[in-house]
Amino acid sequence: GMDKNIDSYSGFFDNGKKKATGMSDYLKGRGITEVYVTGLAGDFCVNFTAQDALDLGFAATIILDATMPIDVNSFEEIKKKFQINGGRIISSDEI
Repeated sequence: GMDKNIDSYSGFFDNGKKKATGMSDYLKGRGITEVYVTGLAGDFCVNFTAQDALDLGFAATIILDATMPIDVNSFEEIKKKFQINGGRIISSDEI
């Protein structure tokens, strides 16, 4: 997050999408078109960052064995939605 008073689960925006972090412009300005997302928690920060990346036009991939969700059951539904929206889910040995 860029502001201690605003929650930010995504690396691209605050939760209300009122403020951008600048990461999209930074990456696009360097010719980056593909984003790989890992970390904690898979069903929150990883999910929101990866989904925002897709929405912003990046090819987005979640590296499953480098990600851990808080709620395994909700993460299953999140992964399905992410793939329906065009995201990829891989393991680190596929990189």
